[in-house]
Amino acid sequence: MRKKVVQLLSNYEKNVQILFIVMLPPDIRIEDEVCNLRFIRKSRATTNPERHFHSSWEFLYVASGSRTFFYRSATYAMGEGAIAIIPPGILHRGLNQKGETCELYNIYVLDQNNPLFSSLLPLCVSWVEQHDPVIQFDEKSRYEVESLFQSMGMELQRKEPWYVQVVWAQLALLVALSCRSAAQAQRGTGQQQLDPRIQETLHWIDLHYAEPIDLERVAQQTSMSPAYFSKLFYRTTQIHFHEYLASVRIQRACSLLATTREPVYRIAERCGFGSVTQFGRLFRQLTGQHPLEYRRKTNPQYTST
Repeated sequence: MRKKVVQLLSNYEKNVQILFIVMLPPDIRIEDEVCNLRFIRKSRATTNPERHFHSSWEFLYVASGSRTFFYRSATYAMGEGAIAIIPPGILHRGLNQKGETCELYNIYVLDQNNPLFSSLLPLCVSWVEQHDPVIQFDEKSRYEVESLFQSMGMELQRKEPWYVQVVWAQLALLVALSCRSAAQAQRGTGQQQLDPRIQETLHWIDLHYAEPIDLERVAQQTSMSPAYFSKLFYRTTQIHFHEYLASVRIQRACSLLATTREPVYRIAERCGFGSVTQFGRLFRQLTGQHPLEYRRKTNPQYTST
């Protein structure tokens, strides 16, 4: 009997050692153009330095810790086991509690027009259109979800035969599980309420971003002094007013670049910029790309003539 117990303990220790060996490193970044994915795991992720957006889709999962997630003009709480889907051109930012870090997984689709993503795109669009961008998994689902992230990372590391198909099948399962959890949750449960005056201002900017807008005009809309409004806006949204306005305009420009053949100077005018030079500078600052480069990546039917 004693020998049997010792043997069982020995086997258990071996299994634990094997499990430890195959676990992903706490910090890893893999960019795989064949698989059309960028995979990142951060063990001590900090606050994003500023709001930003990407030219393709992002999946963000919080494995431990918590953060406040700004998405467009809304704010969500992301705790352990929360996942967010972020479409191209959507302004967002993750904000940790002061001095705290969290463990994150990020998956980025490198090229949203790649055939590997085409079958998954309708499901992602359905998620965005029908559910909140942030979904909280229960304890049972968390184990399955985190196992999927671990497995995808290992497949991308090893690159064994058929790894591309395996990774995309796992990503499809991850999105399907997210949609299932979203369908069972009440919409808006994770959204945090903003100061109603700032919420009204954000809505007003969405409608009037193409017009000449300055701090004084917007403060007047809310019956506040410019100085007080500026402080309240930053305290509520964690972004300065002029930065938010520029981000909304760039976000609209991204949509036009990706879906129309309008020349860049016309898009700059339609989005409220005083000059193409100002537009190009802010566009590169927020996206890291030139407007024409962004257009080539997101609107493959476009050809400059």
